[in-house]
Parts: sequence; C-alpha cells; structure tokens
Amino acid sequence: MGSIFGLLAASALMQDPASADTIDVAGRWLMPEENSIIEVYDCGDGTPCGRVDWVLDDGENLVTDDHNKDPELQGRPLEGVMIVYGFERAKDGWKGGKIYNPENGKTYGAKMRLEDEGQLLVKGCVGPICRGMTWTEAP
Repeated sequence: MGSIFGLLAASALMQDPASADTIDVAGRWLMPEENSIIEVYDCGDGTPCGRVDWVLDDGENLVTDDHNKDPELQGRPLEGVMIVYGFERAKDGWKGGKIYNPENGKTYGAKMRLEDEGQLLVKGCVGPICRGMTWTEAP
C-alpha cells in the first residue's frame, strides 16, 4: 500500500507547473463596443478557449455567422461559437493562439494577457503586426 501512495505523490510532483496553473484569463469578458460577451475557459488541456456567450440583438449587430468562409457555417447563431483557441503559455500571458473575427469571417494569430484588475488585453495579428483591444470583466 505504501508504494501506491508514494507513486501517486511522485506523479503529482512531476506535473508540469504550467499545466497545474489556473487559466488566469478565464471569465466572462465584455467587448469594447459592449455588444457581446466572450466566455474564456479551460479548453481541457490547461489552455484558454473562448466562445461567444451573449450578443446584443438590437437589429444593428451581427448575431449570426454570416461572413464565415465555410458556407455550411454561414448563418449559424454567433452565441456558442468558439472565437479564441490554440494558445500556449508565455512569460507575460498567452501566445500562439487564434482569434476568429465574425465581422469578416477571418481568423488571425492571437495573444492575450491579463492587465489591471478586470481587464484583458487581446491582440489579433497578421504576421508581426498586431492590433489590440481591451475586454473588460462582464457584470
């Protein structure tokens, strides 16, 4: 019996420290235009994924995935669509991910990091050129 407990304790100590960390960017985030909320959560592998949790339907906002490059996905409701995924931990946040922009149907390289309390900096990139936006913690 003692060897089983020793083996379990040893395997717990051998875990990759990064995978043992929580996803610091997890939560519900309000987009700058305040017309949608993205829920960021653990993909199941210790990295963040994000899906559209809510979209304001006031007749003016995009609420369906009309610009998706895949014709079979066009017209699906945006709520529930995964828009951020594929990240790896970096020294100052997350890098190497992807972000899908439903406004034009394109997917970009992405990075993100937790800023001040209640703020998440998300950057979409084409090559070395990145454009950032700050998401705020949703109520």
